Amino acid sequence: MLFLIIPILLIVLYGQFGAENRLIKIGFKPHPSFSGSVGVATGTGKNPIWVFSTTAETSSILQFYKDPSNHDSWSIKTENTNGLVFEKGSKNISILISNGNVVFSLIKNEGI
Repeated sequence: MLFLIIPILLIVLYGQFGAENRLIKIGFKPHPSFSGSVGVATGTGKNPIWVFSTTAETSSILQFYKDPSNHDSWSIKTENTNGLVFEKGSKNISILISNGNVVFSLIKNEGI
């Protein structure tokens, strides 16, 4: 059983290591308070999800991402007290802040 767990753990750790770079690649700067990615949500796949742990207040994170210099040419579509939704062409990305975690979820709308 251990021979299965170790490779899986290595893959998850490798994915976590590059999560911030994948977020930067789509145009979002990581908030300075992010202490690392959490779990297996490492920003890979067709509709990637990233989860980062933070010690910052929700309002600080929201203010950071409302600044256009922190979200390269994405437009704010919706905002509320716990998150933001951005759009760029056929893509939407939501940012949800809860319990010391920040979740980014990218959806590519390819039509029906």
